[in-house]
Amino acid sequence: MKIFFSIFFLIIINIFGKTSSQIFNSIDDFTDPIPKPYTLPKKPMDNLFRGSNVIYQELYGDNWKNISITSSIINDHGNFLEDVYYFWSNTSNSWILADEIKYFFLYDLNSNIITYNKLINNYISESSKKILATNVLYNSLNTINQIYYTDSVYSPSMNTWFSKTGVEEFIYYDSKLSERITTITSMDGFPITLTSGKILYTYEGNNVVEVLTQKLLDTALVNIMRFTYTYSGNKMSSIQKDNFNVNFNNWEEEYKVEYTYNEFDNIIEENYNNSSYVIFYTYDENNNMIESIEIGDEINRKIVISYDLNNLPIIANAYNWENNNYSSTSKERWIWNAFLNLNFNPVLFKNQTQPNPFEKEFTVNWNSDATYMIYSLNGNIVKEGIISIGSNTISLSTVQSGSYFLKIVSKDGVSTSILNKQ
Repeated sequence: MKIFFSIFFLIIINIFGKTSSQIFNSIDDFTDPIPKPYTLPKKPMDNLFRGSNVIYQELYGDNWKNISITSSIINDHGNFLEDVYYFWSNTSNSWILADEIKYFFLYDLNSNIITYNKLINNYISESSKKILATNVLYNSLNTINQIYYTDSVYSPSMNTWFSKTGVEEFIYYDSKLSERITTITSMDGFPITLTSGKILYTYEGNNVVEVLTQKLLDTALVNIMRFTYTYSGNKMSSIQKDNFNVNFNNWEEEYKVEYTYNEFDNIIEENYNNSSYVIFYTYDENNNMIESIEIGDEINRKIVISYDLNNLPIIANAYNWENNNYSSTSKERWIWNAFLNLNFNPVLFKNQTQPNPFEKEFTVNWNSDATYMIYSLNGNIVKEGIISIGSNTISLSTVQSGSYFLKIVSKDGVSTSILNKQ
């Protein structure tokens, strides 16, 4: 049984590799629907990406090139529902679906989660992983007592699914969560009882100051990683992650980040590993993060974010440190289309306008009848109309120079691109 158990987890590692694991781990604290006994700092840039479709582009010569898209969806409860990653293929001149992470939630009338399903697909390796919570039980204090689950991974080389079932138990002391114990109850239909992991919580007063994770190694639970937290008032002021080295039997620090807040509880500084990497944030009167400055061993750049009239992000431009100052030309940018209220179709998101940049007018080549709208960066419509099959010339001779969004709606979906008027 120990051999089979080891093979199962080797399959997981080989299937997902580094990229999918990193994607999963980076969002797991935010996507786990189970309430935690602590609140992590809300990082300004992470908050801008949640619930949005964001296109990342880089400047090559005079032209902006598509690089990637992240598409994130949240539900009415604020829970993460879906995170999809696309990259641009110059070969096929289209977007290629790379990674997909989905959550499905079901709540009772008291807004308690009663089941959820987590699905992770890597379309490059054609591998998949899914976790289904078949039953979530609550105790008399209306806190989670047990979660019954099925955890499965798909091996494309073997063309089969490998699955295990289990239960996660929540242990409370003085009404505080003290342990989460995971027990495997079957492996591919074979009944077993095997404690595969624990999460242990340590408190000072009502604040969690340490979270220790243990996993099964051979026949015993061993320390794997721990997070330690410090606080300033009711706000978390630092996080340190340590990994346990089983070969040397000691803890090794992976990173430590310290947070500084302003009077509105907005993060104004993230300091990693004693200033080896620092991010400074600036906000406007509406508490929108409008600028970040990243300084590290291999990076020094400023990111400037623009918002529409509804305080939704539109575009962010990055400026690198050159010749003792930040460059006046952006070479990286992120574009949000949530403010356009789009039904996003990444396949249609491709450059159909020539020339771009333009002086007075530009041409749109389209394969069906459609309507178009041109937005300024603050979300105002500057022009709208109808385009037909073939070549369509649109004039913007009366508007100021700058960047604009072109939205085209047809029977095939919605396309959004950026126009640059000289």
